[in-house]
Amino acid sequence: PELICALAHDRTSGAVADRLTDLPGTCADTLDLLAQAGHLDWAAAETLNLLEDLHTLEDEDLVAATGDGVRPRSALVADTVNERRTGARRRQHARRLRTAVADPVARVRWALEIGENPPVDELVAASDHALRAGDTDTARRFAETAWRAAPGPDTAFGWLHAMLLGTQSGAEVAHSIDHIGQTLGGFGPQLAAPAALITLIKDADPDAATARLDRITDRTHPLVVVAGALLRTYTGNPDTTTPLKIITGTGDPAVRGAAWSAAFLAADLTADTATLALLPPIADAATHGLSPTQLHAMRCRTNIHVLDLTTADLHATAAEATVTLGDLRMRAWLATLRSEIAFWSGDFEKAAGSARTAAELLRRSHHRSDERIARQWLALTCACAGHSDWAATALKDAAALPGAAVTGEHHTHLAAAVLAARRGRSGRTDIDRARRTMRENNIDAEQLASALDAALAAGTSVPRGPAAPMVTALRRSLGRADVLTPREAEVM
Repeated sequence: PELICALAHDRTSGAVADRLTDLPGTCADTLDLLAQAGHLDWAAAETLNLLEDLHTLEDEDLVAATGDGVRPRSALVADTVNERRTGARRRQHARRLRTAVADPVARVRWALEIGENPPVDELVAASDHALRAGDTDTARRFAETAWRAAPGPDTAFGWLHAMLLGTQSGAEVAHSIDHIGQTLGGFGPQLAAPAALITLIKDADPDAATARLDRITDRTHPLVVVAGALLRTYTGNPDTTTPLKIITGTGDPAVRGAAWSAAFLAADLTADTATLALLPPIADAATHGLSPTQLHAMRCRTNIHVLDLTTADLHATAAEATVTLGDLRMRAWLATLRSEIAFWSGDFEKAAGSARTAAELLRRSHHRSDERIARQWLALTCACAGHSDWAATALKDAAALPGAAVTGEHHTHLAAAVLAARRGRSGRTDIDRARRTMRENNIDAEQLASALDAALAAGTSVPRGPAAPMVTALRRSLGRADVLTPREAEVM
């Protein structure tokens, strides 16, 4: 592959040089600037007076024009141009791009490139924009820069929020959280909420998260109330009522978004279809502090509840079309949704593959509570697919993670039930344990437990209803030996 890439690079480099030779001199500079920018919308191109050159470069097949702007024809073309650029030319282009582009993230990026200190409000706007776009680590860098330029509650909140959604581990952000607290002389209610959620979701430590909230005198602040509800939901007491009250009582999108996330998780775990039916329209996502990606994912999960897999698939596709590579936690959720759609369709191999993707993404994003839940679901999908060794490994990996979140414990017992059936034993005891765990943690996953119960039960009755594909596929799977173990697969 390296040789092929090198040959392709050499050929592209020569072709670009040859085509530029016969063009006006400004075309080379325009292509250089475009390669550095990566993409320019038409408004920026016009501001920079590049339209004539870009039309010429398009005729030479060096750039690709679309309705929303223009970019280099290929990555090879961009790389060829980028590697020749001097540092002085790069700074010159950055100054021009800084004044021409409208995108807040790009404006800040080019300002920092030339050593300029952007205004704090511009940094905050760029961080918010990056968060909405799913670029959590860029959002965190901009939010930290805003804080260091103007330390205060507002910039601290933006930084903490970005830390919560970003990919750094709890240990990596602990120093930053302490730094904020020491600088401000403690955490007010607005800051205690995200700090507590970082402690819960990143560190998987509900006691420390509760302690953070308990130190706040104003326990009625909406964000503190929502954080408390989310903490209860993760630890076995799902609470939809509290965040729904917050949603109806505030117009602040940031508060609404947090409340919707808390209400949805609780409703999802309790199969509260009445609350799930209250989700706002996709067009109103911003008003409610949500992104279209989030809302599509929520609607996908809602349709999985009623096993309307066709509609669920449509929402999953829409969400995948807008998620960014940097938003690891959202990508993990979408992978889990894909896994659930495949699972209920009876395609356990695909379900296990997507579940593994979700678990690995959460490992990389350092959301340890969510990773434990993902590995418990992975164990169930692997067991159903016939990968008993993989299921056992997933159970072991889940058990090694902190047990703060209890929302996936029933999957552990259901996986054990399928594994028992594969060994010729009854899975009844494990299914009973799963149901007992569901009652203890106030979770309604009876649809799943009943379907597995039906698949594992002796008899030849024909399954009916929307769960039939899964039940039929699992019965068929249990009727044959396990597929190859990881070691066997490696040998083969």
